[in-house]
Amino acid sequence: MAAMFAIYFPPRLVWYGIGIFVLGLVCSITRSSRAAYPLGGVAFTIVLLISHTEPPWRVAFHRFAEVSIGIVVAVVLTVVWPEPEPAPPEKK
Repeated sequence: MAAMFAIYFPPRLVWYGIGIFVLGLVCSITRSSRAAYPLGGVAFTIVLLISHTEPPWRVAFHRFAEVSIGIVVAVVLTVVWPEPEPAPPEKK
């Protein structure tokens, strides 16, 4: 969504606010988890407000790829290195 905003609208605070508002509406309509809106807002901000030398769609794709790789690594690590089971309480 941020890539579309960066392509079609000039970099102004008003458009940033409208984009964050629309993101909130999308999260509400799709009944996303409570964490989706803040995390989406952070990703939107990174793509839209930080100046990049590459086109906005490429920055958005790189952000998506980075997050996806992080998720895969986290899932693999939880499978390979599980948390130890808590010891059962001792009987007196």
